[in-house]
Amino acid sequence: MKAGVFSTLAIGAVVSVIALGVLRIVFSGSAPSPSAMIPFLIAAGALCVVGLTFRRQPTIAWLAVIVCGATVTIDIATLAREQRLLVADETWRWLAIAIGLSAILSTGAAAAYAADPAHRVARWMPAVAVAAVTVVFVISAWALATPDPAPVIDGTSPLGDLGLVTRAFLITTVALTTVTALGELRPAAHRATRRLEIAGSPRRETVGVARYAGSWLRVFRYELSPGREHARRAAMTERARLARDLHAVVVPDLRRAIGEAERVGSAERLATSLRDALGQVEALMQSRDTVGLDIGGLVPALESLAERTEERSDVRVTIDVVDDSATVGSPPRAVEAAALRIATLALDNVIRHAPAADVRLTVARRTDCVRLSIEDTGAGLPVVAPPPGEGGRGLADMATEASLCGASLRSGPGHAGGGTLIAFDWPAV
Repeated sequence: MKAGVFSTLAIGAVVSVIALGVLRIVFSGSAPSPSAMIPFLIAAGALCVVGLTFRRQPTIAWLAVIVCGATVTIDIATLAREQRLLVADETWRWLAIAIGLSAILSTGAAAAYAADPAHRVARWMPAVAVAAVTVVFVISAWALATPDPAPVIDGTSPLGDLGLVTRAFLITTVALTTVTALGELRPAAHRATRRLEIAGSPRRETVGVARYAGSWLRVFRYELSPGREHARRAAMTERARLARDLHAVVVPDLRRAIGEAERVGSAERLATSLRDALGQVEALMQSRDTVGLDIGGLVPALESLAERTEERSDVRVTIDVVDDSATVGSPPRAVEAAALRIATLALDNVIRHAPAADVRLTVARRTDCVRLSIEDTGAGLPVVAPPPGEGGRGLADMATEASLCGASLRSGPGHAGGGTLIAFDWPAV
């Protein structure tokens, strides 16, 4: 979630709710009726939901802002329809401005939700979102610039041309929100289908559409549940993460220890390798890298990783920070953790396959973007993949780390044609 955009929209929603309450009180003539205040209460409740969920459940917070803006716009339009023939032209112009601004705010919230990197369902969504806001803005400006005189609208809609504003806002807001919300359900739907396949459930052609749909809906409901099923998946993810960390930082030291023992090397070198392995296990238990991320962010954590790499090998590591402008906010912690693990895996590969190589880490870190590349001067990736059980897991683990946080991973020859280049990009490119 882009914190600046969301905060601006949330403040706008607060102002619109206050304006709605004032308008209802002013035009009621006395105390407003309970039924007239229902939309105001709905919009205020949506703001409460925003305050409770914007950190832990950003999708719900976005939807709450959209619901708030849409409720305010519809109720102001309803109030204007009731008062059109009862108010002076000057008062009507203020009501028309309130409708236009509220419609733009609501459409803008839906557009920002659809275009946000964490939620957008396709690359073309930002362009569609900008077009939707532009359409509503142009129609609102045209309706305000050419107001309908009261005598002209007798026998027609009291809103006159402002009716186009409300229709445009409803169509764009509902369309953008629906497409984005359904897109966010797509991963859960895919997981539900895969779970049925893995469980060996009867196919749709065998049991019929109705029975298959019932089974699929039950699994889909579990996939959306934040309770037991979510906890189970979290545990599986954590076990997989621990396996990748062990592969990256512990297994190499154990391999060196075994190599020393097989070569009948010196007891001192064998003890050093074993001490290194023990130290890495203790670091994992104490979440050293996690603490480093929490304290300083990705760049200091990479610097610490580079120092440890140089201490335990002949690999020399250089870090180029081309952008570290995440000063107002930080990228999601899961993204930074994935980037750090991928760097750890890549450096481990260099130590094992190109022990005398130089490595250059290039990092760009912003609130909405993380780019990390690891380029070495080694012999490059093997032409033929190693047999199962004889290595080759590093790239697969890196790809898994990237996909889990919505990033992409690229691998290939370095820029000069030699060595290996690993590139981590969030959002995915």
